[in-house]
Amino acid sequence: MMAETSVIRLSARLQAAAALIPQCSTLFDIGTDHAYLPIYCIQTNRCQHAVASDRREGPLRRATEHIKRYQLAELITTRLADGLSGLNPQVDDTVVICGLGGVEMQRILAAGGPVSGTLILQPQKDIRLLRHWLADHGYVFESEYLAEDRNRYYPVMRVRHDGKQHQLTELEAQVGPCLIRTHTPALRCYISRELGKLNKQLTGTPELGPLIDLLNQLMEDNEYVS
Repeated sequence: MMAETSVIRLSARLQAAAALIPQCSTLFDIGTDHAYLPIYCIQTNRCQHAVASDRREGPLRRATEHIKRYQLAELITTRLADGLSGLNPQVDDTVVICGLGGVEMQRILAAGGPVSGTLILQPQKDIRLLRHWLADHGYVFESEYLAEDRNRYYPVMRVRHDGKQHQLTELEAQVGPCLIRTHTPALRCYISRELGKLNKQLTGTPELGPLIDLLNQLMEDNEYVS
């Protein structure tokens, strides 16, 4: 196998996750799949070491092949594990979970206990539920980003456990407290698409009406959406 020497290319979704990762000691990539993210973070000196973890043997084999191709086997360890099982991230480490549903992320975090270091999450669905769960279980939102990838928007969030229970409004849970504050240019398009989804659910779930009204107001309010 010929060794790769160039910096690995990430999708826009993973690039957004990488941008939120602070300088850290060890990066734990949960559900690593191809191990693209830990490879990139080692190559760009974002972390000193990395653990690429997956609960499926097939993806972990692919991850191992890619790590060897980039000659990073001494810096990236692969682990066959379910979520955070057997892992012990410290305060100067970063845990990344990308590409899973919000409910599955809740399960992983509940089973693993509070994450001491930085936590980067990119949920595919059930985002409102996940944000509420994080706030209820002592996580504070530090930063959020909207990644556009293949005509879809992916919210990526950086949170840290401070042990305090936080309250989110339904609007903050749906859109993201940091995204509302930062006036990201992609926000209007993202909210428009979320409104489309929620309006389709409205007939069977009439309790979504107040949230839809809040999102429509946010769309109209130039103070918050540029």
